Amino acid sequence: MNTPDGNGASDASPSGQSPGKGGIEAAPASKSGLRLRLLTAAVGVPVLLLVILFGGTTGVSVLALAAALVAGYELAGMAGVKGIRRAALTATPLLFTAAGVVIALDAPGSADAGVWRTLTSYQPGWPVAAAVALAATALILTGASASRLSPASRTAAYAAVWFGLLLAHAPMTAWAGHPALILIAVLGVFAADTGAYFTGRLIGRRKLAPTISPGKTVEGLIGGILASAAAVTILAILLDPLQTGGEDAANQGAALAVQPVEPWAWALVGVLIGFAGAAGDLFVSWLKRKAGVKDSGSLLPGHGGILDRIDSLAPNLALVFWTAVLLSNWR
Repeated sequence: MNTPDGNGASDASPSGQSPGKGGIEAAPASKSGLRLRLLTAAVGVPVLLLVILFGGTTGVSVLALAAALVAGYELAGMAGVKGIRRAALTATPLLFTAAGVVIALDAPGSADAGVWRTLTSYQPGWPVAAAVALAATALILTGASASRLSPASRTAAYAAVWFGLLLAHAPMTAWAGHPALILIAVLGVFAADTGAYFTGRLIGRRKLAPTISPGKTVEGLIGGILASAAAVTILAILLDPLQTGGEDAANQGAALAVQPVEPWAWALVGVLIGFAGAAGDLFVSWLKRKAGVKDSGSLLPGHGGILDRIDSLAPNLALVFWTAVLLSNWR
């Protein structure tokens, strides 16, 4: 996911000549294109934050399912499949995300108790069996859709599994940490993209991945990582996403009490978010180059498709969830 940047060359056609998005790119875009991006973001970002803050696990689940459905459709287009095979491939991320929704919505416990207490309160049962069935169905559909495709098209088909697995973490993260953990992921990515944009515009010189996205720079990547580290550290201090309750609660010896996490650990999480976001961005750029398209879709004016917006966020949903599990059990 990238902020409306307008700096971008090159998430485009295989020749790399068309202007694209930025994040860590340095070339300027047209003022009209930037205005369109800003307008779309002005509508979309508040809606996203409202769902995270007030929609709970149900709201995040609906948003994740919608994103998975559109992402599957876009990946099926990149794979070049049509008819029933396109429908099957479109369903792949949706089914994986639905597996995460089933687990999250049935899960007992409260995020107010803290991530570790919430996770340990979960009793596996029919939701896990249903999730396994959904995932198995998705794998079968993907295998059938990818048969007899070219290597490049098959890569896009298998990417549907990848994005489905990542988006499945959205409802589980919302359940485990209610809105704080999701905010850590989303705002950490926003900070990384913003920091990368301004750093790339000001001092970007060395190309990060010239054959994939020639406009992205090493300096932009570093700037984005530093911005993400700072933002995540500040957010973690303010929001206490693991619900540790502070030193007093930890010192009372309550069952499964979680020791407060040091700020440097959250800074490290921010660094990882910056790296994971950049890797996700480059992965989708690579997929688009192999497919010979500029944008993954046209759903979002000025931004392209859903994949163009969740490329950095999707891997960080999984990263934040499993990092929270690790930090919550950290004594």
